[in-house]
Amino acid sequence: MDKDKTYSREIIHLDKEMEIVLITWQPDAESMPHDHGESSGMVSVISGTIVEETFDKVTKKFLASSTLKAGDRTFENKDTIHIMKNPSSGEVAKTLHVYIPPLCGRGIIYLRGTLEKTREAKESR
Repeated sequence: MDKDKTYSREIIHLDKEMEIVLITWQPDAESMPHDHGESSGMVSVISGTIVEETFDKVTKKFLASSTLKAGDRTFENKDTIHIMKNPSSGEVAKTLHVYIPPLCGRGIIYLRGTLEKTREAKESR
């Protein structure tokens, strides 16, 4: 991935109950398709615009696309698989993510043809 088209995560708060993360999305940055293990969460757009594309966890088929602007929120549960991206080619976007329980040590699933638990595979090495 082009280093200018990435996103960065800054953990604002982390304890055994919750994790709060600030994500800065560079122009054209996009996440991999993923879920959040057993965590539920809320994402609030602080600045810019974010597009969220959701997928069905069983069929892996595209379900919907939502455009979120500053002040908008979206909610995630353990069945949510999504991609988040900054569609702007010139504006940085920022989002605040709250996860309960924290993501640390949880499996994040990526869609690459088939589902694989990449974080769990790395931890078992």
